[in-house]
Amino acid sequence: MVRSVLSMLCVMLFVMFSCNGFAQSRKQISLACNEFPPHKMANSPDGLLGFDVDILKHIFEKMDFDLSITYFPWKRALANTREAQVDGLCSCSKSREREDWLLYTDQLGTVGIGFFYRKGFNVLAMLDTKRGQNATVAVVRGYVLSKELREQSFQPMHVNDDETGIRMLLNGRIDTFYTYRDTGHYFLSKLRSAKDIQYMEVRESPYYTCFRKSLPDGEKILHQFNEELNVLHKTGEYERIKDRYR
Repeated sequence: MVRSVLSMLCVMLFVMFSCNGFAQSRKQISLACNEFPPHKMANSPDGLLGFDVDILKHIFEKMDFDLSITYFPWKRALANTREAQVDGLCSCSKSREREDWLLYTDQLGTVGIGFFYRKGFNVLAMLDTKRGQNATVAVVRGYVLSKELREQSFQPMHVNDDETGIRMLLNGRIDTFYTYRDTGHYFLSKLRSAKDIQYMEVRESPYYTCFRKSLPDGEKILHQFNEELNVLHKTGEYERIKDRYR
């Protein structure tokens, strides 16, 4: 009887420590996200996380990583990554300034970029920089888009996030808001008077998931990530995830 009980205890202890060891064997990775509907959403009314987050969770699960995501305003997300408080960014665009310290995955997706403006505002005249000097153009602080505007001789007003920019446009505090198509339309869909706002697309741009170059095994993680992203495309799962948001 005693021998039987001892045998059972040994089995239980073996299972417990084996499970513990398995849990601890999963690797950890932390990413900083900014609120960027419908790509990334911390507290959406319908509980959806955003299609980029769903894709990231799927990929890191296949890689046997536990993914931790923390939300910050974009500029803070960038700074926290650079300061090694997190391992990378959920998504970012390429820029010369970031190439020294970031690794870029294969293309995660594309975004439309353009101007949101109120009906009656002559956005084409504004784009003539000689006549558009007095237009009030806003952009999210820290976005690469800010540099684009400055290169076109604009002096943009900076806001903390896209929702603030859209609300300022609706309230007549700015003439136009330069941002990403899907994000702008998402916030407009949640607010009244959206019918008074129009959009003119300037271009499409690719974006990537980004890891710190100082991340241990960063190149290996990058390679594994790209392999799983490729599988996601080949199996059609990438489009199935995005279909939930269409």
